Amino acid sequence: MIGIIVMVFQIAAVRLADSVNDRTSTDADSEVLQGISENGTNFAALGLGLRDVQCSLTTVLNSTGVTIESGNYTYTNCNLAFTGADITYNNTNWVVNYSYSYIAENDAGYAINETRAAISTSTDFFSTFIVIGAMIVLVLLVVVIINSLRGSGLLRDRGGA
Repeated sequence: MIGIIVMVFQIAAVRLADSVNDRTSTDADSEVLQGISENGTNFAALGLGLRDVQCSLTTVLNSTGVTIESGNYTYTNCNLAFTGADITYNNTNWVVNYSYSYIAENDAGYAINETRAAISTSTDFFSTFIVIGAMIVLVLLVVVIINSLRGSGLLRDRGGA
């Protein structure tokens, strides 16, 4: 029963935290990515320690300001990799403009996340609750068995003499 209550509070805390936090957007202009290759390079927005960063690429330029066509790179959320046939762009510095959004945690969200973390540590006591619950069930079974035997006449009260 306690486990169910803890789970309900965890689910409620996650939903509540998602509803109170705000998504904030900002632009990154002229960020230089060093040595773009087939392995890909992450945008600086990923290294800022923000929650749930999502990037939207605007323009890709080489170091002299010439636009690099989209056939020369693969873009996945906040990561750019060289994939083109034009070798002159491989392992060179690229300049990117993009916008990114992230979840900005406010005071309410912080309090909810701290509470959720505290609730999640309460599961450490489950083994103790299981042992205590098992002992209570055993004691109740013994009481029920004794009362059933007395009621059936198999055990007689000796009257204390």
